[in-house]
Amino acid sequence: MSDETIELQVPDAPAATSPSPSVPRPRLRVGAIVWGLIVTAVASTSLYVAANPPVRAELADWIGGLTPVSLGLIAILALGAIVLVASLVSVIMRAQLRRGGQPVG
Repeated sequence: MSDETIELQVPDAPAATSPSPSVPRPRLRVGAIVWGLIVTAVASTSLYVAANPPVRAELADWIGGLTPVSLGLIAILALGAIVLVASLVSVIMRAQLRRGGQPVG
């Protein structure tokens, strides 16, 4: 066995500096947050209904009693809610862009 030692050189860690003023702040992805909250609410409600047999039976009775007209109205209401949320996200995004944020693709 040889008595050679290998010397390792570790570079110095870069100094922690604050970001330069030319670097824009990251933009908050409001659309992702809003849709994430909606998906979370739907998932939580579904889990609640699936875990409680009395609630599940009551929901099944309510769905069984719907007429075609009421189903159509519920579908129109759901579509309107999706359009409303998309519009709100668009308004928030435009406001962010006016403040100087960069669009994120």
